[in-house]
Amino acid sequence: MAAENFTAYTEVDAGDDITVTATKCDVSSMNKNVNSYVAYDKGVDHFDGNFEHLIEMYVSDHTGNATVVFWMLANVLNNAGAIYSAGGSFYVARTEFWSANYYISLSVLDEGAWQNAGYTCSANTLYYCNPEFDKDVGTYGTVYLRIYSDAARTNLLSTLSKAVAGSKKVYRFVYCCSSWYDGVSTVDLTCYCQNLDLQEGGAVYELSLSDGTIGTDTPSAIAIFGASVSEGGVGADTPSSIAIFEISNSEGGIGGDSPLAIATLGLSIADGGVGGDAPTIRTIYEVSLAEGGIGADTPSSIRTMNLTLSDGAVVSDSISANCILDIAVADGGVAGDTALAIMEMLASISDGAIGADSVTTTEEGVVLYFTGKDRTYYIVAHDKNYRWDAKSRVFRNIHNS
Repeated sequence: MAAENFTAYTEVDAGDDITVTATKCDVSSMNKNVNSYVAYDKGVDHFDGNFEHLIEMYVSDHTGNATVVFWMLANVLNNAGAIYSAGGSFYVARTEFWSANYYISLSVLDEGAWQNAGYTCSANTLYYCNPEFDKDVGTYGTVYLRIYSDAARTNLLSTLSKAVAGSKKVYRFVYCCSSWYDGVSTVDLTCYCQNLDLQEGGAVYELSLSDGTIGTDTPSAIAIFGASVSEGGVGADTPSSIAIFEISNSEGGIGGDSPLAIATLGLSIADGGVGGDAPTIRTIYEVSLAEGGIGADTPSSIRTMNLTLSDGAVVSDSISANCILDIAVADGGVAGDTALAIMEMLASISDGAIGADSVTTTEEGVVLYFTGKDRTYYIVAHDKNYRWDAKSRVFRNIHNS
């Protein structure tokens, strides 16, 4: 996690004793007759539940029995001595000089009920402290202060603890410095604290490429992210979940069409797929001419479509089903005539048929035929007085035969 920025904290420095930089708070000869503190408002009930904070503390000098707070949680903005005198509540870590010794102390104030535990420390030594709270230990939780001699926090010097006795407490303000005001004493203490890390953030974090993850994208949860082309993802598109995304034309999909599930996507030739076509479901999709399809026509299913002249079909004819089509005059048919079952579709020259789906016209009627392996004739007669002579392949007047 990251250290708190003390320059963003509220500073009250009645004795002109405090110097703040981004991660360090220096206190020079702070005495007990001043109202001074450095605090930040995290919001109502922010500190509710378990936590473990990290902070470093160093004490160097004193005159008399003096004390300075280097970490505190409270629900009001005031110095620790004033909160104590008012019968309030707080969790405090402080350094003090008392009766010939320096101490690092843990103090818990619960609506005026006071508890304290201390560890004898040395001047001019940097200590690494972990203020903690465990809501599951004791009736209302337990506050701990673990004190280490090293930055890795492997050498534990002492663990101070106090159970919260009165009622459950949740806090709003965090402090990195406070005087212990009594309005009388002129004794003072010189110390500093630094690198306060609240270790907040949880499951929402940013992963960089060096972490072995996807680029510098920031997931709001580990399964939700946006990947750009350079990151091995799908263009600059951003999924709302790992299974839903949009594929653009440049990514091997169909123009701006969007499949709605990871199982229905477009594969490019390089992927071993079919050209640039992409179904929104496996059998129903729109294919433009540029994608190797039929003009700009849109099938409602794979088997029902319109064919235009540029597609190699009969001018403007429309198949409403595989075996039903309309033949216009331009196709060589008799004006307005309709063949209702003329094979499964009309064949063009490129299909191996004769001419433009070859038509022979006689006085008596019309013969339409196709070629291929077998010659097949389809007859449309317009006069009941004529019949088809299969041997000579012409119509004959039944009254003259």
